[in-house]
Amino acid sequence: MIKVLHVLRTVENGGTERFLINFLKNLNNNNIENIILTYKNLDIPYIKNNYKCYKIDEPDKIGLVNNIKEIRKIIENENISVVHSYTHFNSAFVMIAAFLSKVKVRITHSHRTESNGNNKLKDKIYKFVSKLLINIFSNKKIACGEDAAKALFYKFSNYQIIENGINIDDYVYSDIIRNKLRKKYNIKKDEKVIGIIGRLDDNKNQKFLIDVYTQLNNKEKIKLLIVGDGYNMLCLKELAFKCNSDKNIIFTGNIDNANDYYNMMDLFCLTSLNEGLPFVLIEAQSNGLKCLVSDSVDKNSNITGNITFLPLDKKIWIESLNKIDYIRSNKIN
Repeated sequence: MIKVLHVLRTVENGGTERFLINFLKNLNNNNIENIILTYKNLDIPYIKNNYKCYKIDEPDKIGLVNNIKEIRKIIENENISVVHSYTHFNSAFVMIAAFLSKVKVRITHSHRTESNGNNKLKDKIYKFVSKLLINIFSNKKIACGEDAAKALFYKFSNYQIIENGINIDDYVYSDIIRNKLRKKYNIKKDEKVIGIIGRLDDNKNQKFLIDVYTQLNNKEKIKLLIVGDGYNMLCLKELAFKCNSDKNIIFTGNIDNANDYYNMMDLFCLTSLNEGLPFVLIEAQSNGLKCLVSDSVDKNSNITGNITFLPLDKKIWIESLNKIDYIRSNKIN
């Protein structure tokens, strides 16, 4: 039996978690046991109910040395054969733990282009050292695209690109689901819905989208749907209230059926500061949605031609949203 330890920062409903779920659901190998290790929330029932899970404190709380010790303890108690880390720059310390525990296969997997856009000196030093350690202690390097690879691996590194994939049957447009969800949230037939799905954090930049939304023409006929949860939930709700838009901005919180929510949208937006090749864009396109997307996102995500990339300039976004036609088109093929 090969035991694989998958290390994630959190297990909520983000793209990395969806990658892992897609992988686990489609893995047909009885000789592999998958074990999950996370630092934060463990909120996805599919993972909690089907896999052995561990949760440890973040390095910020217990220090890097203790963090490495905790990971090593799990590796050695479970007799782990493969460590697969999805924790971006923090993968450096996961890889050190795996190396010290003599794990033969040590995988760092990059799903992002950067880390929250923080340019303070100490953060630059942290990124430089982490990248160096990742390239020393990982013996398998994987990224979802070239931009994500550049974030963690050197040009001369022997890394592999494995593009993100989804089961498109889960994202085919449904009138039935659309009408059910729009009824649940009291959305009228003549109202349009702009949606965003993702963890509520600084990098996903939902604040920018709220600021833009509040300045749209005819916004009384447009709802803003924010799907997901995260540490920015309270401040985003406060911003919506201050802008007198709290009645027209819908916060779903953490949900298990995010794929259903594309059906109730008329336009998908992604305002991230940095991304790799986001699952949400592949999913939204499968559902037939047009997408307005930050120009920092990997351009390879534009599979259907339904994506428009824009700089994070409020004036440009307001102009684009005011003139867009919201017409869906079936691009499933």
